[in-house]
Amino acid sequence: MQRLNGKETALQIRKELQETVSIRKELGKKTPHLAAVLVGSDGGSLSYVTAKVKACEEIGFESTLIRFR
Repeated sequence: MQRLNGKETALQIRKELQETVSIRKELGKKTPHLAAVLVGSDGGSLSYVTAKVKACEEIGFESTLIRFR
C-alpha cells in the first residue's frame, strides 16, 4: 500500500495550474475566474472562502467575493 502525501500533491497540482493559467494568459485566452457568494457571517465559511480567494491569487485565477449580510 502506497501513502499519498496530500501537501506535496496539492503543491504539485497548484504548480501545474499556475503554468496552465500563465500559458492561457500569454495566448490571450480568458483567465479562469472564481465567483464566491458568502451569505451571513459564519466564521468557518469566511475562512473557507478566504482560503479559496488566496489560492486563486497564487495560481493566477481571478476571483470575486460577493458578500450578503
